Formats: sequence, C-alpha cells, structure tokens
Amino acid sequence: MTETAYGRARMYFAEMIGTFIMVFIGITAVDANLGWIAIGAAFGLGAIISIFIFGQISGAHLNPAVTVGLTLAGRFDYQDLIPYIVSQLVGAVLAALVELTIFGSVFSGAPTYLGTTVPNAAFSQPLSALIMEIFVTMFLVITVLCATREKESKNWAGLAIGLALGVGVMISGVVSGGSLNPARTFGPALVSWTWTSHWVYWVGPLLVAFFAAGIYRQLFE
Repeated sequence: MTETAYGRARMYFAEMIGTFIMVFIGITAVDANLGWIAIGAAFGLGAIISIFIFGQISGAHLNPAVTVGLTLAGRFDYQDLIPYIVSQLVGAVLAALVELTIFGSVFSGAPTYLGTTVPNAAFSQPLSALIMEIFVTMFLVITVLCATREKESKNWAGLAIGLALGVGVMISGVVSGGSLNPARTFGPALVSWTWTSHWVYWVGPLLVAFFAAGIYRQLFE
C-alpha cells in the first residue's frame, strides 16, 4: 500500500470510528429515555469527543451533510466524498449493532427502538419533521463551515460544533427525533429495520448542504 493510499485509508477508518463513538453515545441516551435535553447533550458531547480525538486525522465530519457541505464549499476533496459517507454509514451501523447487543429486544415496541428517528405522529408528519430537520441541520452545517475556517481557532471548533449539534437535537427531538445526520438515522434504521419516512432524514440534511455551502461562499469568499 502506497503512503498516499495508507493515508486515505487512515482517514476513512478514523471517520468510521469517530461516527461510531458519537452515534453510540447519542442513541444510548435515546434508549435510556433520558429526555431530549440529556439526549442533545449526549450527542453534542459525543461529537466533541470524536472531533478532539480524530479531527487531526480525518477532520471528523461524522455526518454526510457536513461532508457534502464542505465539498460544495470547496473545502474538501471530491474524491473522498463517497468513501467518507460510506465510512460514516458503517460507523453508525456498528453503533446500532452494539446497541442491539446491549438492549436486545427491550423497548422493541417503541418507535425509537435502538435510537431510530421517526416523525412525531402528533404533528403534520412527515412535513413538520422535514422542515425541522432542514433548519436545525442548516445551523449545524453553517457552524461547521465557519468554525473550521483557517482564520478561526481550531481549539474552539469542536466545542462550537458540539453545542450546535446538541442544541439542534434538543429543540428538534420532539418533532423529528433530532437527527441532523443521515448516517445517524441510517444505522439504527437498518438494524431495527424501521424505515418510517426515512427519506426525510436524507432529503432535508443533504438539501441543506447545498444552501449552507452557498451561504458560506457568499459571506466569506
């Protein structure tokens, strides 16, 4: 394996493990039914931990919407786009599998089994969930783009991103399940085989990536 190939493989592996850590911490809080404030804090802290561990290796995107946003903003190499997204999906699936070994069939009748995200039936689903995911993911992706600029202190980037994610989950959880991340939703959905309005959690965040990248370019370039 060439040095370049090794370097890329190292990046992809770091991205997978980083996503695993964040998703596992977050969905464990969901399964433990800790409430949306604690769940948001768990996801935010999970992101901060992963960013500080793996940020120097892979950038710790941990989220396909973030990777697409950085790519469209000209801040990430197109050839790494698909491998990063695959790494994130694999990391999330592994997190859900570990969750399954811990909780087994406990709570299997709950719509949030293994941390699965589904729109709240009390609202105009799935429209309400889609709109909520669009706005909270917009805040997250713009935070990532701005906090990781060359002129900003990288020491504070992880904290800013973790806070944006945590707050986003807190305020959107009751409506959409607080995803902000297609990989985070895909892992539990695959393992629990729950695909209720699954498209919401891809269309919303990935649509946001295009708008966030455009806003970033207009403001900072």
